[in-house]
Amino acid sequence: MVTLTCAEARGLIFDYLDGELDTSSARAVERHRDRCQNCPPLVSAILAMLGRLRSLPEPAPDEGFLSRLGAIALNPPDPQ
Repeated sequence: MVTLTCAEARGLIFDYLDGELDTSSARAVERHRDRCQNCPPLVSAILAMLGRLRSLPEPAPDEGFLSRLGAIALNPPDPQ
């Protein structure tokens, strides 16, 4: 059984929340979170921040962006 320090758990937290950790590492993060007094508020704050970011409207490209992009694709600048 792997025991993580706060620094180790915090270093893995975004990968954990994204579901990118292997099972053993994810369980180690969960065990740390469940036993630590300091990390759960951090996880809650990160989840709240991610929720607010997801609720923001998706930015739209400015007028003419797609035509400028198409022009570059058809006539790329010379590499120097």
